[in-house]
Amino acid sequence: MRLNDDKISDIAFRLTDHLAKDKRVHFLVSPNIIRACINRTITAELRLEDEIVQLVLDKLEHMASVKRDSPKWEGHFERMCASELAKRGRNWEIGAREVLK
Repeated sequence: MRLNDDKISDIAFRLTDHLAKDKRVHFLVSPNIIRACINRTITAELRLEDEIVQLVLDKLEHMASVKRDSPKWEGHFERMCASELAKRGRNWEIGAREVLK
């Protein structure tokens, strides 16, 4: 996970603060409850991404025909990540270069 708890809390706080200032938004529950939900959601999505990346890296490690960090390897990585994300109902991209920095 690339964000620590403090950064995630800061994002949740800024988001709820921004929404609270918007006249079109009316909270039905305490902003703290909304912050906690945002925090849990961000954390869960980042953990899911970490799990998928690790799963794909493990699969690629067993593929002897593909050398790590080659264009072919990156293509397999991104395709396999997209497939795993689709299985979980997600539609966002995980780039090989960003993950392996």
